[in-house]
Amino acid sequence: MMPDEVPLTETNTAGRGSRELIVRASADDRREWLADAPIVAALARRHIVHVGVADARHPYKVVRRDLSGTFLMACCEGAGRVWLDGRWQRFSEGQACVAPPHAVHAYGSIPGQRWEFVWVRYQEPAGRRPIVAASSPLLVAFEGRPLRAAVVGLFHEAGGAGEAAQLDRWVELIEAYVRGFTHPWRKDDRLHRLWETVAADLAAEWSVEKLAREVGLSSQQLRRLCVQQLGRKPAEQLAWLRVRQAAALLANGREKIETVARAVGYRSAFTFSKTFRRFTGSRPSEYRAT
Repeated sequence: MMPDEVPLTETNTAGRGSRELIVRASADDRREWLADAPIVAALARRHIVHVGVADARHPYKVVRRDLSGTFLMACCEGAGRVWLDGRWQRFSEGQACVAPPHAVHAYGSIPGQRWEFVWVRYQEPAGRRPIVAASSPLLVAFEGRPLRAAVVGLFHEAGGAGEAAQLDRWVELIEAYVRGFTHPWRKDDRLHRLWETVAADLAAEWSVEKLAREVGLSSQQLRRLCVQQLGRKPAEQLAWLRVRQAAALLANGREKIETVARAVGYRSAFTFSKTFRRFTGSRPSEYRAT
């Protein structure tokens, strides 16, 4: 596994021999790597800007410092790595991960390993809640090959003489697979209610004990449920929510960093900066400057 790289630098690198099949929603995005992608307007009606399948070869790597919309990806074969919770983690066949808006999103190949994955990139309009809720898991087991088949089907349909109704069915199928990943984690609705409550009041002085009382659980029960369903402990989930909101405030406003820190529940600017850097790879001031 490659060592952590801090800070992460915005990049889009395709390794020699890498191949991508991409479908986009419109011609408005003129980035070079999207130039030859067929256009399917049905994606835009569901707030999807592009979908694709990649057969990646090292040194394939993508880093987005301020992701403007939700990004879901599923590993279909082999293994790569993805930046989650402030560190690079192995991303293997049978797993999916999701990055919410205003998160640092980075992923890349591992030397000597083949890696095939599928992705769906959303761009939620202002005022619309993203498909990822406060209690969504970021890396869980998921069979991505059916989603890959749907994206490949859409690509070939769009590249031929596909009728609008046929293209729309492919897009509906893609979104159904995405929803299948983002919704079933609600095995215990208490967690969903808890983290939505916390996300609405991040400035409050939340402790593990207070979080547990909020849903009528012991601290130990809450820890166990969070690890099972979210892959992280309650304190880690709280920190992640706070950093996610802080990143959005830094990207969209001009408030002082100390003001942002207090708005998301940090009384110490030093603690805020340290936690922010752990999750994003950069200090708040560096993040705002990008």
